[in-house]
Amino acid sequence: MKKFLNQRGVNLIEALVAMALVGILAYAFMSTSQVMNQSEQQQRQGDFVEDMVMKNVSRLKSAKSETLPAFGENRLREYGPDGELVQETSVTNCNNLSVKPGFVAVCIQFMKVADEEVEFSNADTMKLPKLGQKLYKIDITGESYPSGRRVFRKIVIFKK
Repeated sequence: MKKFLNQRGVNLIEALVAMALVGILAYAFMSTSQVMNQSEQQQRQGDFVEDMVMKNVSRLKSAKSETLPAFGENRLREYGPDGELVQETSVTNCNNLSVKPGFVAVCIQFMKVADEEVEFSNADTMKLPKLGQKLYKIDITGESYPSGRRVFRKIVIFKK
């Protein structure tokens, strides 16, 4: 009769398989947490861009129309990572802005409102102002490039 020996313990193959499974689980956890951190950073940068755009919206809403630039002018306002204004310059257009990482560029376009852009419910009595008043369409675009991806916010306001 054969007698089986009771082998206690773990052999080498079982130990390698267990370590491989632990390694796979650790890798999955680390890549998931890295994606979550990147997503959180992008969300924070998006909120920062939105804050800078809204800061300019409230500044423009409270400005007197006499102080606004002429139609067709564009202003570029650059903000540092702390939210402080670094510089303001006039630009020809708001396309392809060069933004330093961590900084936010807010481009403001001052445009004239065309009749076809406005639709009134009662077109016979409501019309765009003609004499002595200017109606601005102000296009405010904010963008940043954290970690190589573009974060973009845009809002349009009308100012008389």
